[in-house]
Amino acid sequence: MSSTPATYQPFQIGALIVPAVDSALRPLGYDVESLGLRGLGVVLDARKSKSLVCFPELNLSLWMNHNEMADVEEESSKGSQEFQSLLPDVSSAEVFPKEVAYCIWKLCKILPVKFILGVETGDLIEVWDQEDQPLETYYQGDFNVASAYIGLGVSEFFPNQWKEVEALLANRLLFSRFLPSGMHKLEVALYIARN
Repeated sequence: MSSTPATYQPFQIGALIVPAVDSALRPLGYDVESLGLRGLGVVLDARKSKSLVCFPELNLSLWMNHNEMADVEEESSKGSQEFQSLLPDVSSAEVFPKEVAYCIWKLCKILPVKFILGVETGDLIEVWDQEDQPLETYYQGDFNVASAYIGLGVSEFFPNQWKEVEALLANRLLFSRFLPSGMHKLEVALYIARN
């Protein structure tokens, strides 16, 4: 894994975060201290003092003030051992962690992601929301496999970067779709096994 660049901006789209113990999750009934890696979040939309954060393992998205969370990469670059231990070696599919937040974080480093259009976890049949198109058109296998849908908005597509994505996800990538998503945008829709 490469080191954090000097120009790194905390809480940018795709940033990996952890909530503070007294964050917005506690009033929702989550014991932040006991969540462990299930408490990892990823920034979907970044503003000046708050961000829309998705916690994929909890199937939860909410706006959080920046003082309610910590940017893992930013804190790690400051030398914090606690945060450095949260950044795994994601250089190969064999050691790639199963947490969806890590997957989104790494994909945002490979692809030129402008927007995160959606994240959902559950059985494949549950995360498939295209009622007008049968799932069997895209996937021949168990529809009840634990999976995640990740929709990434990009302005252009680069084949070499896609090869890197395929190598990273390897057999965890169930299938992908490339869809128009508004003016000059493309959605890279990924369906990934969570086991």
